[in-house]
Amino acid sequence: LAFTTRPGPKVYIGRIDIVGNERTRDQVIRREMRLDEGELYSATRLQRSRQRLTNLQFFEEVKIDTKRRGEEELMDLEVEVTERSTGQFTAGIGFSSIENVVFTASVSQSNLFGRGQSISLSARVGSLSQDFTIDFQEPYLFGQPITGGVSVFRRSLDYDTFESRRTGVGLTIGRTLGEYARASVTYNYEIVEIDDLDPGASELLQQEEGTSYTSSLTPRIVWDSRDN
Repeated sequence: LAFTTRPGPKVYIGRIDIVGNERTRDQVIRREMRLDEGELYSATRLQRSRQRLTNLQFFEEVKIDTKRRGEEELMDLEVEVTERSTGQFTAGIGFSSIENVVFTASVSQSNLFGRGQSISLSARVGSLSQDFTIDFQEPYLFGQPITGGVSVFRRSLDYDTFESRRTGVGLTIGRTLGEYARASVTYNYEIVEIDDLDPGASELLQQEEGTSYTSSLTPRIVWDSRDN
């Protein structure tokens, strides 16, 4: 058997049309595409574009159809998406031998106003502890592949010998490194209050009584090559 192949003309991307996005803005979809108008067609980058859009978890289904323009060396792309619900609310109640009844609740939105931003609020309330957290994430800060995030929290615990309260804020900044890696660093600042000490508290605990301040830097590198 003899196979003869003759390369045809190179095909470039013409228009990229996006349909089906009722809430999600075009910009959120286009920035995940690995092909742009005027670029040379690549089946590998087309498949990667579909994977990235699916991994957003904003859509039930993602289809990318190709359409040749007759004799022209151009190929149009039609990106068709089916929106899904991106909001979530959970609530629960638990029982503990230490705190008796514990209530938990959280509400989150991973595609805020169709901009691709995420926000979440969570609370955990028991007879001895309370934990409240608000978190906001921006995946494309200033229109660049730079992640920005802010988290505000307050945690309080009522131990047998003392009470502890932590109030703080966390700031995160990160950037993609290539196609699958992302590096980030998080700065946390906390105000720690320890009071209402029991007369029999240890000497070490007595030294910690009052208000103190802590700060920390946490670097992180993530490699994520999952498909859909």
